[in-house]
Amino acid sequence: MLNEQRHTDMNEQFEMKQDPPHSQHIVEILKFILRYKWLIMISAVISAGVAAFVAFSYMPNKYTASVNAVPPKKSSSMDGILGSVSSTLKDIGLTRVMGKKSDGYEFMVLLNSRTLRDSLIKKYNLYQRYDIQPGKHNIMYDELSTRLDISSEQEGNYVISYTDEDPKMAADIANYCIDLANVMARELDQRENQVILRQFDEKIQATNATITQIQDSLSLYAKESLMYSPLDQAKAAANAVAETKAQALQAEIKQSIIASAMGEDDPLTVQQKQVASELRAKALDIENKPGFLGDFSLRNAPAAATKYLRMYTELETMMKVKAFLLPSYEQTKLDQVKESYSLYVLDKAIPPSKKSGPKRSLIIAGAFVAGGLVVLGLLLLVRGIQTIRRMMLHHS
Repeated sequence: MLNEQRHTDMNEQFEMKQDPPHSQHIVEILKFILRYKWLIMISAVISAGVAAFVAFSYMPNKYTASVNAVPPKKSSSMDGILGSVSSTLKDIGLTRVMGKKSDGYEFMVLLNSRTLRDSLIKKYNLYQRYDIQPGKHNIMYDELSTRLDISSEQEGNYVISYTDEDPKMAADIANYCIDLANVMARELDQRENQVILRQFDEKIQATNATITQIQDSLSLYAKESLMYSPLDQAKAAANAVAETKAQALQAEIKQSIIASAMGEDDPLTVQQKQVASELRAKALDIENKPGFLGDFSLRNAPAAATKYLRMYTELETMMKVKAFLLPSYEQTKLDQVKESYSLYVLDKAIPPSKKSGPKRSLIIAGAFVAGGLVVLGLLLLVRGIQTIRRMMLHHS
């Protein structure tokens, strides 16, 4: 038993010594490849031939046309109105008149919209053109995605490219994308303007109602108090009081002079004294009794004038608000019918003269390499299986 074990160990050591090193394995593999080089080469050539046949027979030339468009350099008049209204009227509850169009959508939203793609499909009958069964929307959208490329460049322009077997069709579809997107943007602007117009109508009507109410209140107050021009009335009252007091002082001076010359009991002195007394009473009446300025006394004039001026200020404020809203309202109505563009074509798409695909040379070269590698892999797989089988038979 011990001898048999020793004999087995010696055989294993002998086999290990006989195993070729790693470099020898590589050499054997290279020899194996060279042995079947013609088979590998023929397979690669056949694969390249099949690829060439398919590429030239079943893969038609494709052409890509591109249109380059830019947004307007200047913002629309509506954008300026929106900004000014938002900043000017936010403190008086009219901020929501306008919304925030200046912070609106990116134009890529329209260019990548399903509505635009559906319009392209319908106008150019793309289901039939690309042999897609009607109703297979997902397949149609996938096909369109491979052909339609929309990009927004860092410089601010938009490039729309379309690929088709017909160069004229490719150019027509690319150009139509810009036209269609402009129409969609115009429709969105009109819908937004309709909302703004309704809000304008509400605000203008409310402003008119407030103005009418203030005018009625102011008219009624002026009628009751006879306050119609506080500054002019105050100036007139001040002049009247000053003039009356000055006359009273002059009468008193005359009275003093006459009394010194003729005595206190002289009729002229008594008369002058009565005149001075009447003038002082008149000055007091102007200051303390209503009637001279209006239905209030001079001492109550500040309160009456303050109330009048407060109402007048409210009226002026609402009149200015209305004067501000009306031009914006008219401009919004003008924008409803104005032909405006959101994108202007810088470089129109033209039918390309050079194909963009397929890259037949790359397809054939790839098929050549792939065909050779596949056969080589199969040969190495067969060799590996055979080697494993020999080892298993040897050990058994």
